[in-house]
Amino acid sequence: MREVLRAHNDTIRKVYVAYSFCGLPKPNPDKYPADYNDPHWEYKYLQVSLDEVKSHFVLPDKQIVFVQGWFRDTLPMLDATFSILRLDGDMYESTWDALKNLYGKLSSGGFVIIDDWHLNGCKKAVQDFHKAALRAGGKDNGPAGFRLDYGDDYYAAFIIDPWGNNIEACYFGATAPKGKKKKKR
Repeated sequence: MREVLRAHNDTIRKVYVAYSFCGLPKPNPDKYPADYNDPHWEYKYLQVSLDEVKSHFVLPDKQIVFVQGWFRDTLPMLDATFSILRLDGDMYESTWDALKNLYGKLSSGGFVIIDDWHLNGCKKAVQDFHKAALRAGGKDNGPAGFRLDYGDDYYAAFIIDPWGNNIEACYFGATAPKGKKKKKR
């Protein structure tokens, strides 16, 4: 994303990199039952340090903001408007916290991209957020399902929020069931 800003000579917008930089939180199944027995918090490869992440950027750079800590603690404190949210939370709690705390900070016409739809906790968080949006006055603009017009591996759900924004939660890489493939032209 930073390179897109640079390519367009955008010197105002910022890229926020929010992560714990020490892995994922231990599941709290009393509060988030969908995370019961989720092993992601134990995966050492997800424990990427802040210094290692920074090594992938050309620094110093005033347009990159690193936000270190658990999403539940750090995301509510962000005072910014976002045009794109790219969520890679792996678990229910992380995905829910990101959606709950950042959706209201999304600009009109903004996008939410969900990386981990194939993971059960993440998928449930997105489905629960969709249900909450409907209860809050949103309008269903397409239930969760394959969008074969977009490709064989495109799975998405759509909702029009109370302000008229089309929210699309999508995942590329899903496998359409047999007989549900896009027909070749």
